[in-house]
Amino acid sequence: MITKKHYTKDCKHPEDVIYQERQFIREINGIVNNKFEKLVRNLGLDEAGSDWLFDYIYNCDDETISFDEFLNEAGLEYTDFIK
Repeated sequence: MITKKHYTKDCKHPEDVIYQERQFIREINGIVNNKFEKLVRNLGLDEAGSDWLFDYIYNCDDETISFDEFLNEAGLEYTDFIK
């Protein structure tokens, strides 16, 4: 059971804080997903291209490498993924 001793330092109930953050994170995820889908559409990428772009954006730690270079390292060409 949650008691006053479990409240946050600014005297908020943990469930209230968790709910607020959960809603915020879900909202941000929706924005991120929409932006990514819009980018894929604007680039005219097929599903495989979308997968590679996702991997580049979310999993490539090299900040200096371009998407084209990322694909080239895998033996692929950007034009392979245009619809």
